[in-house]
Amino acid sequence: MFGKLGGEVFADMAHAMRRFFKPAIADYINLEANSAIDQFSLVTSDGGLLSVIEIDGLLSINDDDGALQIARGISQGAAPQLAKPGHRVQVVYEGDPDLSYQEISSSVRKMKETAARVHLDLAPMIDERERVLSRRTIREKVYLVLSTSVQCLPVSEQKRVLGDRVDKAYHEGSPLRPGEFAQAPYFEVGGLMDIHQGFVEQVSREVGVWCRYHTLGAREAIKAVRMQASRNFTGEDWEATLLGDRVPKRLLVESNRLDDQSHVMHPSLAQQLFPSAPEVHDLDPTMVKHEGLIYAPVLIDIPPQRTASFNSLFARVPEGLPWRISLSMDTGHDRVMSVLKRKKGYATWLAVTNSDNKAIRDAADEFLHFGERQGETVVPVQIAVCTWGKTHEQVLKRKAHLMAALQGWGQTEVIEERGDAIEAWMNSLPGVSQKQIGNPMPMLLEEALYMSPLMRPCSPWTEGSLHLRTKTRKLYQYMPTNSQQENWVTLIYGPPGKGKSVMLAAYNSAMLLKPGNTRLPRITTVDIGFSSAGWVDMIRAALPDDQKHLATAFQLNNRREDAVNPFDLPLGCVKPLAVDKVFLSNLMVTLLTPVHGEGSIDMLAEMVTLLIDAMYELRLPENQPELYERGLDEVVDAAVDLHSLHYVEDDTSWYAIRDLLFDAGDSVNALRAQRYAVPTLDDALTAMTENQTFRDSYGDDERAKLLKAMIVSATRDYPVLSTRTKFDLGDARIVSIDLQNVAITGSAKADKTTAVMFMMARQIGAKDFYRNLETLVEIPEKYRRHHEKIITLDNQVPKVFSMDELHKMRNAPQAIEQAIIDAREGRKHEVMVTLASQFLVDFDDRMVKLANNVYCLGYANEEDLRDIIRKFGLSGSTQSSMRRLMRGITKEGSDFLALYRVKNVNDFVQQVLMLTLGPMEAWAYCTTKGERELRNELSKLLGLGNALKIMAKEFPTVSAGQYLQHFKEQAVYTDEDNIYALAARELAEKHAELVSD
Repeated sequence: MFGKLGGEVFADMAHAMRRFFKPAIADYINLEANSAIDQFSLVTSDGGLLSVIEIDGLLSINDDDGALQIARGISQGAAPQLAKPGHRVQVVYEGDPDLSYQEISSSVRKMKETAARVHLDLAPMIDERERVLSRRTIREKVYLVLSTSVQCLPVSEQKRVLGDRVDKAYHEGSPLRPGEFAQAPYFEVGGLMDIHQGFVEQVSREVGVWCRYHTLGAREAIKAVRMQASRNFTGEDWEATLLGDRVPKRLLVESNRLDDQSHVMHPSLAQQLFPSAPEVHDLDPTMVKHEGLIYAPVLIDIPPQRTASFNSLFARVPEGLPWRISLSMDTGHDRVMSVLKRKKGYATWLAVTNSDNKAIRDAADEFLHFGERQGETVVPVQIAVCTWGKTHEQVLKRKAHLMAALQGWGQTEVIEERGDAIEAWMNSLPGVSQKQIGNPMPMLLEEALYMSPLMRPCSPWTEGSLHLRTKTRKLYQYMPTNSQQENWVTLIYGPPGKGKSVMLAAYNSAMLLKPGNTRLPRITTVDIGFSSAGWVDMIRAALPDDQKHLATAFQLNNRREDAVNPFDLPLGCVKPLAVDKVFLSNLMVTLLTPVHGEGSIDMLAEMVTLLIDAMYELRLPENQPELYERGLDEVVDAAVDLHSLHYVEDDTSWYAIRDLLFDAGDSVNALRAQRYAVPTLDDALTAMTENQTFRDSYGDDERAKLLKAMIVSATRDYPVLSTRTKFDLGDARIVSIDLQNVAITGSAKADKTTAVMFMMARQIGAKDFYRNLETLVEIPEKYRRHHEKIITLDNQVPKVFSMDELHKMRNAPQAIEQAIIDAREGRKHEVMVTLASQFLVDFDDRMVKLANNVYCLGYANEEDLRDIIRKFGLSGSTQSSMRRLMRGITKEGSDFLALYRVKNVNDFVQQVLMLTLGPMEAWAYCTTKGERELRNELSKLLGLGNALKIMAKEFPTVSAGQYLQHFKEQAVYTDEDNIYALAARELAEKHAELVSD
């Protein structure tokens, strides 16, 4: 036994000597192998255990007061574990603007794949988004490294477990370290795993109360370290070779030891982490050369005179500067307190001769006061920082900026490491160094956590098609219709001039390009004005010629030529589906309620429900069906002749013609024929007179008389909905309906008209959205397969119903009620509902309760801000951040408050974010009429992608007003000429080099 142990002791002494003098890179590295017991643990060079947790960050924004509260909460919960000796906590932050493209490239690639699948010419715009956000974001990584050493055991127990480790190796016929350049399979000290897992569980649980995180497996942890240590030699698909993997074959014998087995074992983690060895820079011993980059490590030598948050340091570091910081805390409160007591005693003894010793005594006394009298935990903290670049001159400048930022961070003192710059650099990497060479500074655990980078902002989504960024330049992604939310209702509040229309366009584009879409989604926007029409025009321009009909924008007019019968049915039905009947009831109540509510009909809702049933019953095939009449619809007549349908003239109903056409496989004309079979508003009077149930219920009392009068009035006032459907969207999937001509304000009658037209637009553009497989039971069996195919296809892509200018419906309670119903039923039917308004008051408490996404694009004044705070229950940190950070639309983009309600989070996630668009995408969302016409004409000539490239090149500030004015004054043209088409041709000739096939 002594021989085995003595041999191992001698080998360990030799290994320790090599590590002390560090002749090789392996002697710097603290990682030995992966654990044989736990897939989330690594074995360290002293036989201990180490786990790496990736910290995503805080879901909601926090100012310094909020960060201090979180640090205090984590400290109080984790203190029992962190007070025990034998553990280390390391928190590492890396911010690298040069790698920001990695964050967005995956999402952008998937969006381009979607655009190609649905045949949209949007690749140039998507490429621009990647370039713009890569320049204006920083790739951030935060790691929490938790390690446990044998020091956590009593001294007597330490000796025993180390001896047991040697015995186990020899029992397996192997020395403890059989290969100098290989992973040692028996190096893990027994008896530590339960302690380590308890430590990791406790700390991660306390951190998880506030922060989102995920624990990395051993393989992921090694890759995370290598991505920081050897970034130029590491691809995204790189994987470590670990114990348990197939042993790679190697012929090279690297060790001088005759019994070394490295070449037939798994290569050491040091070799895998550092495929090439770092070197001290030839011209500057404080810098390190490694794989084409130069690293400049620095150490904090004197702790801050006043505790400052990590966010305050972040704000001091110049944008564009890559950097990394590591805060390492060794546990063992009692040991730290013992050292402080010795320092205090020694300083007290010498205080009579030196005022500096009085300061030492006073400082030690302060920590002893907190540590003993208030039960706080004191830890030694060592801080290593570095920056890097490609040239010595560049790195010198960056190091100077970084040191200045650090010195202003609570007035710290920073030094360069001249003894071993490589080890100083290693100290900044997560989990790499066993020995931290910086000055250990005693701090309260709460203060150390407050200074740590744990509390960076993060998004609940790791990928998305709506790309935003935080005010600190971190990418923030949102994925529409995602599984992390219970509902998909969005409220957008934007006072005039705050970018509401652009935000809505960006939001719909995110839905359009959502990864996984196999066909165009169904998106209907009801608007007042042409803002959304501009976005639809852009989508139409992006589609190939044979698919341009899939995107359409039109103005709704109150005339018979554009009639849309609200009583139309799904093909094959003779009565409305339950969801459609709710809509019809709301519409009829709105139609039949007198202006100002004067003379309102008692029990109108109940009467309307009965009346709707009576109208459909009236036109049933067995009652008084509408009979087929040749000449009424030439298209249907032609279909009847084409299919040689047999019918009895003057005795065949339109329902029968519908069925015959459907049996012949002509579902399009079957639906067209059905339009003549269903009731219209004109049938309401007949139904009241002839339906026995209605007569028995209401007879000729005053309510029935008033109802008849209101029906006559509605038929006269709303010709667009009082006859057979003449307007048809066809196969259009992207639709904008402009109510500018019918949504009028200024009187009670105008408010009523606006409400009716909003509801009709909803019916035109979104009636099919609320049909799913569950509604098939309401459809006659003969037609179910037909509808099942349509529903199944539509269920594969998102459906969006947006209502802009919601304030126009403020005085129309039934229209608001319909919006609430649509929002409430949205998730069940996989519909995203978006409601937008210029006024906060338009979002009532029911809408707020249903909403999962809220975007406040600004506030008009302080009173408006207070209303936002009350309505959405904003935290103190969010309130201060809105006042401090929200500046409206600037050259950097438009900032806004984003609120997200996600699963397993009690309150809204609250963040102040920015929407940053490049000039191409900004031109794609342009809402100014003349400029939009110029873009459209250029798209007709060259395609949308080329048009956007030219517009961005010629007008990078996204304004062509002066150019158009000058062109109109200088160009030669006649009244028949299209001035925008002429200008487009001029631009196309000027920028011919930008045009690609």
